[in-house]
Amino acid sequence: MSLVKSFLFSALLLFVFDSVVVAQNIEIVVSGVKSGKGQALIAVFKDQESYEKREPFIGLQFDKSKIVDGQMTTSIELEPGVYGISFLDDKNKNGEMDNNWIGIPKEGFGFSNFEHKGFKKPRFDDFQIEIMEGETRSIVIKMKYM
Repeated sequence: MSLVKSFLFSALLLFVFDSVVVAQNIEIVVSGVKSGKGQALIAVFKDQESYEKREPFIGLQFDKSKIVDGQMTTSIELEPGVYGISFLDDKNKNGEMDNNWIGIPKEGFGFSNFEHKGFKKPRFDDFQIEIMEGETRSIVIKMKYM
């Protein structure tokens, strides 16, 4: 192999290995869970559109055996980028938020690094987080019950 070809091959290998994106282990701490009944659902969204359509990039389901004194800690792997994480206390295990006849949620919910106040549904920008490469991150979700 000529010197030029060898150099180009080496440069290509460096570029490929340098551009590999490594997922980060992100700790999620959920506090204020009121019930051990049902299941816990975590949804990870990438933007406002997927959030509005209720089409998460990642959807995870957990039994509530990990909840101790109203708190649950778990972790997920995410590549660097911008995300929004929601948590649902799905008491009846139907996989969705249940509302009363006027639209008020009957189950607990929470969002990444966002404390929900009032009745207005947050926008993606309100609870988005940025994951940086090589970052060790802990996301806090405080539950809200109406």
